[in-house]
Amino acid sequence: MKTLKLSIVLFTFLLSNNVLAQKLRESEIPAIVIKNFQSKYPNAIVDEWEWKAAKSAYEVEFTMKNNEYKSYFNKAGEWLITKREIDKKEIPKAVLRSLLKTEYANWKIDDIEEQSTPEYRKIYEIKLETANRKVLLYFLPNGTKIENR
Repeated sequence: MKTLKLSIVLFTFLLSNNVLAQKLRESEIPAIVIKNFQSKYPNAIVDEWEWKAAKSAYEVEFTMKNNEYKSYFNKAGEWLITKREIDKKEIPKAVLRSLLKTEYANWKIDDIEEQSTPEYRKIYEIKLETANRKVLLYFLPNGTKIENR
């Protein structure tokens, strides 16, 4: 009985993951999405396409200039955001200085992304955590903190 319950839980988890993020062949992606991606990133090498139901967007993982990126496009082919995980040493000094002036200065940095959106050419998302809390902060390259999105 215990094995049956575990099997059902595992099956449900796998099924829900497949529904929330579905890997796709390029032939399954709308032509406008591919066209706009290739126009925006002509030198990109595509690693994988997925449909992200929770975001209602196509996610493309790609490599460009030896860096790995994720970019998102809606069904109409409109570019939404591009992300790249970075190391702490890649954060602009102005961003670090601003971070140290916030109430979260002593929190542990868990993850850092360099992002670009139609609204912001470049922003930094910094995920900070303590033992029981997490927060996302956003900064422009000049160190200006922007409102959480």
